[in-house]
Amino acid sequence: MRFALASLAAGLLLAASPALAALPPFHDSVWKLKTILDSDALAEAAGHRPIRSIEDLGENAAGVSEWRVRAGDCVLTLELSPLPMPEGMVGRVDYEVSRVGACAE
Repeated sequence: MRFALASLAAGLLLAASPALAALPPFHDSVWKLKTILDSDALAEAAGHRPIRSIEDLGENAAGVSEWRVRAGDCVLTLELSPLPMPEGMVGRVDYEVSRVGACAE
């Protein structure tokens, strides 16, 4: 009985760990795309043209996620940064569009 209770307690502790609380990579990338699509700064920089494609360029030298967006005949690069989690909190990481480059046609 003690072993069963100890196993249950260990399982509950593992289930609450931050590593298990993060979104799987597919869902995290969907969340990043949603953040990009919801960006008013992107809409303004792209001149409200319809979006044709969004490409993940990886991380730049500063470790910030860079993305290329094609909207109509406009091509621009933006940076996506994770927002800090409140102390002691685990779960989905939220992002913000931290920089939008000028539209290159």
